[in-house]
Amino acid sequence: MNIRSENSGKLQQSIFITLEPADYQPEIERSLREVRKKVELKGFRKGMVPTSVVKKMYGQNVMVDEVNKLIDKTLTSYLTENKIDIFAQPLPNPPDEDFKFDDGETMTFSFEVGLKPELNVSIPSEAVSHYKIVPSESQVEESIKNLRNRHYENPFPESVEDGDVVFLKLVELDENNIAKTGGINVVSTIKTTEITDPAVMQSLIGQSKTFKLNVHLDQLYSDNERKAKALKIDEEKLVDISPEFSIEITNILREGLAELNTTFFNKAFGESVVNSEEELTARIKEDLSTNLQGESNGYTTKKVIDGLIETINPELPVAFLKRWLQTSSKNEIKPEQMDAYFAEFLTNLKKDIIENTILENNGIAITPQEVVAFVKESLNSYYSQYGVNLTDEQLRTESAKFLEKEENYSRYYSGVKAQKIEAFLMEKLPLAAQEITHDEFMKIAGQPA
Repeated sequence: MNIRSENSGKLQQSIFITLEPADYQPEIERSLREVRKKVELKGFRKGMVPTSVVKKMYGQNVMVDEVNKLIDKTLTSYLTENKIDIFAQPLPNPPDEDFKFDDGETMTFSFEVGLKPELNVSIPSEAVSHYKIVPSESQVEESIKNLRNRHYENPFPESVEDGDVVFLKLVELDENNIAKTGGINVVSTIKTTEITDPAVMQSLIGQSKTFKLNVHLDQLYSDNERKAKALKIDEEKLVDISPEFSIEITNILREGLAELNTTFFNKAFGESVVNSEEELTARIKEDLSTNLQGESNGYTTKKVIDGLIETINPELPVAFLKRWLQTSSKNEIKPEQMDAYFAEFLTNLKKDIIENTILENNGIAITPQEVVAFVKESLNSYYSQYGVNLTDEQLRTESAKFLEKEENYSRYYSGVKAQKIEAFLMEKLPLAAQEITHDEFMKIAGQPA
């Protein structure tokens, strides 16, 4: 076996792996012996089919499989041992026209890799503008109202009243008004005052859980955007579904305001933490200031990272990355979209490698346990806004189920990473504090107030 590499472009290498028959034949023979044990062929006892027959039947497939495994192992070891840090995965180059995938032949395989650049990332030493956002009176009032609403004494009543939020199970029906096989079956919420058809709204008033009714989607939702959101589908897919649905009440949420008394204070903040309306206002201001400071921290972090991207402008193996993106997207990106998509891809990649360099240079790691904790915190926050408090066991179960999807783990890993980058920069940057209102901050940040 021989393996060598050569530069093939800016931050790109071609890696060549040459296999002699002695490199792959022992594994092929071992694998064929295992296959022979399981082969059943008329005229022969199981496991007693002649080796020559087994090889004729399965030899090519076994060879391709074993050679591919050997190449993958060899390539991985080569990259690891030589500390070659690459983007994504190696891309196989097309074989020569005279290439033969035949037993007993010397074979050479070629791969292209994109190399990560070595960066020198220095945190700015000059003062960076950082805003201390002061909450407005209207924000304080709105927060108190929301808190009182969340701790309303009877949030889940037995029957529907006008103004309630109704949890509806929506089941798509076929032409016979029977649940459509493979059709939509989801639970969504709608406020009675938002229901399009007054007759349908009145039909729900006074009803309890398990009440069912057949409706046309137009009787519930006034536009396609709301329909798609309720059904949890893309708007363009509405044309493919039946507009006839069965709805069933699965829960009822009533919005109201808790009385400003000791019971409310204790329920919202814990025993004797807040004891008066004055203390309530002070606590809400404090909490709002903390949350608003999070917005300011995020804005400052983004400005600093954007500045580093512009200053450092890391070199990237552009040709390799474009080819990898085209290959991995499986032609989902249209040719006319590729240039714009690729430009955004490169910007995000530069941000990613700069942030990774900051973390690595400062010994900051991200563990799976931290990702799980972040998911649990997010789930707990989501359910608590509806007055639902999950037990630790329920949170563990929900988190584990949620993280089974690779894209969910990746998204929340990025969330933990963003938190760590922000915390590091807020500690290390020389910040020049400036006190402003939230509206002023929104104008500076280029967002609507």
